[in-house]
Amino acid sequence: MKKLLLGAIILVGITGFSYASEERSVAFADIEESYRALKEEEAGLIEQRRVEANEAQKILDEQRRVYAELRRREAKLLDGKKTKYYKKEYGDLAKQYGAMRKELESEMAEQQEIIAAYSTISQ
Repeated sequence: MKKLLLGAIILVGITGFSYASEERSVAFADIEESYRALKEEEAGLIEQRRVEANEAQKILDEQRRVYAELRRREAKLLDGKKTKYYKKEYGDLAKQYGAMRKELESEMAEQQEIIAAYSTISQ
């Protein structure tokens, strides 16, 4: 009778252990699937940010070219203001170039933020 009782206890214990082990395996598989999906989503997001950063770099390069030209023209007008007959008009035009340059600086900062955000997540 003791052997029968001991056998029953062992059988119940094994069954319980087997059930807990199976639950653990299912839970582990669920966690692994969630991890895989998260990694795929993250890879997609990083790729999207990479594309955005590349586009931002192209825009920024063009903006820098325009910025340099604005500075050159502004300086030329300010220099002309000293010697030309239409000093006030040259000064006004130089101010307009300066305003455009300042506006462009803020747009360039936006592009630099996009690039910096990508470089942060891609490391």
